[in-house]
Amino acid sequence: MASPGEGGGVLYANTAALETVGLKPFEYERLFSVSSDDKNNNDDSSDENDPKNKEQTMLLEIDLPNEIKGDKKYASGYRKKILRASRPSKEEEDDTASVDDTAIQTTDVTILDAHKWALESGIIEGGKFVTTSLGVAYAWNEWILNDDILCTPGGGREPYLTNAQIEEAISNQADVIRELKEVQGLGNKDPKVMD
Repeated sequence: MASPGEGGGVLYANTAALETVGLKPFEYERLFSVSSDDKNNNDDSSDENDPKNKEQTMLLEIDLPNEIKGDKKYASGYRKKILRASRPSKEEEDDTASVDDTAIQTTDVTILDAHKWALESGIIEGGKFVTTSLGVAYAWNEWILNDDILCTPGGGREPYLTNAQIEEAISNQADVIRELKEVQGLGNKDPKVMD
């Protein structure tokens, strides 16, 4: 995914990035900022009351910085919550007929162990090499939904466990094994111990 320097938004997203934010491959336009004036000028046949057109123009607000602070041009191991769950306002809750399901983001999305790097354009100006920031590119292979589901491209899903949860599970299992061996007198080859 690439985020442009000025104006924010998303400049490019591949299929895996679309999957990360819950979009299908043909819904890529929901990541790109298009003003309603531009849309109306480019398509005179569009009907703004048509629910299909309303859904297509509903943009997701991705929270990714469009510049890298400091001297570093690259970073890895980056973790960032890029989408936050939103809830309808009190008025929308009271009037369920006015709630637009496409406007409610029901899932938090956090990218894990991502790479980010500055996109720059270079030219020679007055005998000096000068770079201009174009934005920041991001790449990742895993993300978390609602802090409890680890996802990978292609539909991979499994429970997400923090290091503390893993250490606790290992400690609990060690206590069970210790009980079986020391109290019940079972050996390493016993099926109860091996399970």
